[in-house]
Amino acid sequence: MTRNLTTQDRGFALLLVLIVLAMAVVLGMSYLASAAITRVGASGYGDLVRARYLAESGAQHGLYLLRHNPEIFNGSEGAPLGPFTVDGRGDGYSLSAAATIVDGEYVLSCHAQSGRANQACQTVIRRTGSDAGLGLTQGVLVGGGICYVPAGAAIEGPMHVNGHLFNFGRITGPASATGWVLNYGTLTESPTWYADAVEIPQMDPEAFVLYRHENQLGEALELTASLLDKNGPYAKGDAVTIRNPAGVVIVSPPEGQTAVWLPDNFRFEGTLVVRGHLVLNGNNIDLETASRFPAIVVEGAVFVRNGARADITGAVFSPLGIQPSGTTTASRTNIQGTLVCQQQGYSASLAGVHTLEYDADLADVVPPNGGGTGQVEVVRWSN
Repeated sequence: MTRNLTTQDRGFALLLVLIVLAMAVVLGMSYLASAAITRVGASGYGDLVRARYLAESGAQHGLYLLRHNPEIFNGSEGAPLGPFTVDGRGDGYSLSAAATIVDGEYVLSCHAQSGRANQACQTVIRRTGSDAGLGLTQGVLVGGGICYVPAGAAIEGPMHVNGHLFNFGRITGPASATGWVLNYGTLTESPTWYADAVEIPQMDPEAFVLYRHENQLGEALELTASLLDKNGPYAKGDAVTIRNPAGVVIVSPPEGQTAVWLPDNFRFEGTLVVRGHLVLNGNNIDLETASRFPAIVVEGAVFVRNGARADITGAVFSPLGIQPSGTTTASRTNIQGTLVCQQQGYSASLAGVHTLEYDADLADVVPPNGGGTGQVEVVRWSN
């Protein structure tokens, strides 16, 4: 016998179905919510880990900058460097550094962001050992061609020519050349023929306009003149100032001229840079470096005029060497340091008495960009 469902039975069944559906919806929504929360949590953790590694990588970037160019951080406390981005997501980091009261010590800070996560890394480092010198081991170094040592010249120290060497004077020390070494004067040691070439260091006059030396920034004094005044504001050591600690003076000849002349009794302390030739044209000329920079850097040659007499303490960089102007029989020069030329060295026609005394300390010149890179030591690292 079959029992017909009443209205009450059908309502109860519908209610039961609705309850089951509601529970299924609740369970489904709970699962989706849980999955979304897990996904967001995983994404946030990923951003956090990424931000941490960005901060540590940024700190390594900061160490590199402090080693090679610490001045770039000047003012970075208020205006950090960056942001430096690493991909198309916009993740990146910024850097700042501040000097402490300890000489050469810095506090380097890196702030990184990845997504919604931020991380910071702070490092205390100590910077030492910048301004590596060239360490020239030759009293006279000539880049190429045929080089003569005239009869009145005396080289007290090693001499090398990337070419041929003809000696009519005196060389006290090793003499070498990539070609021949022919001696018609005095050699105190057996010469070396067909020696290996030696790289000739370059000194660009323009690099001295703004320079770095002994962890200091400097700005050269620039002027235009054909004759320097022995009482000028750059003479007698006055070129050395707080703004110009190496005493660099860059002189350009007037338009239409090619040389700068030095008069009697001209005394100078610092680095004299000439955009052209330099003419020694007087007695009692005294040039002395005030730093580990060269004493003289010229674009052309150093000319000895008539009976000029000059004492130079420091390295001399003269691409076209030391040449005569007029009758130089009564002339006398003395260089204590080193002479670097692209060609010629002392001219074969230079008369008079000319001495070069090699000095290893004065030959260890530093280029105007500071020479070498500093060494950095991590004192403390914290995330």
